[in-house]
Amino acid sequence: MGNVASMMQFNEPLAQDQSGPACSPSLNDLLARLEDLSTEIRTFVKARASEPVTEGQLVREARQLYDLRRTVDIIFDHEGFSRSPAWDMMLDLFEAHAKKRSISVSSAGIGAACPGTTALRWIQVLEEMGLIVRQPDPLDKRRTIVSLTQDGLEKTTLALRARHQI
Repeated sequence: MGNVASMMQFNEPLAQDQSGPACSPSLNDLLARLEDLSTEIRTFVKARASEPVTEGQLVREARQLYDLRRTVDIIFDHEGFSRSPAWDMMLDLFEAHAKKRSISVSSAGIGAACPGTTALRWIQVLEEMGLIVRQPDPLDKRRTIVSLTQDGLEKTTLALRARHQI
């Protein structure tokens, strides 16, 4: 069953509360369903990737992606910005802003799929560029929240709009 199955075995003792194993079957059912959903998603993605596409369509898509990356680099005035964890962080923070959610420093690193030390370096760079700000979490003083500045929001919006103009 893969990763979810190994989580199931690891977390099984946690699923049992003081009243015994009554809680465990529902957790196992939930984890089994998550595994099924994971399989369905992988199948869907593979099917979409194998849909017929002409070489011309692929070439146009490649050119659009290339142009978009260069545009992002120009907007943020940073060569390679679009290929760095910083761009992933900006996208994650943009979405969080739109949904009125807060993102912690550690969540920003997870969202950028990079090691914690790399995330911290990029957060510092983004902060120095005036694109993000760190603030203590008002609900949990142990956490630090990261959010877009007005400049960060404007540049991310501009970069996302550029996609529709390329």
